[in-house]
Amino acid sequence: MKIIFFFAGLLLSLQVIAQPDFTTTYDDNIIKLYRDVKQTDIFYYLPGKISLGYDASGKPDLTFLMMRYTGTSVYNDQQQKIRHRNILTMRMILQPPPQAELAAAKKMIERRTGRCELRPLPLNKLEAMLIFTPLNAQKDSAIVEIG
Repeated sequence: MKIIFFFAGLLLSLQVIAQPDFTTTYDDNIIKLYRDVKQTDIFYYLPGKISLGYDASGKPDLTFLMMRYTGTSVYNDQQQKIRHRNILTMRMILQPPPQAELAAAKKMIERRTGRCELRPLPLNKLEAMLIFTPLNAQKDSAIVEIG
């Protein structure tokens, strides 16, 4: 059984694309860089600003679908509390840092450590929470759970 776990661990380690060291930051008020744990000549930079995308006509690429479930006679749940499930969809654009800033950061790192390669930090999941104030808001605040 230990052998199976050993080989499973080896296979999982092959899937690692990058291993940035977040304990050491290289920052000269240009861009924050993080060195790779194993490949010391590779540095990762954080993504640039995230902004809302716009369609061809200049309108924000944003849709809101409001759904309300009031129950059915089939399930005999008409008396239950009305449930709302809304879907807000928006296209977000991740803008890379300007090339001039990347070139200056690379020059700063090469002065300190020698030859290097800059790569964007690979991201595979972003979580966000939408915070808003309803039009008919009371003075009491409510917490919306993620999900």
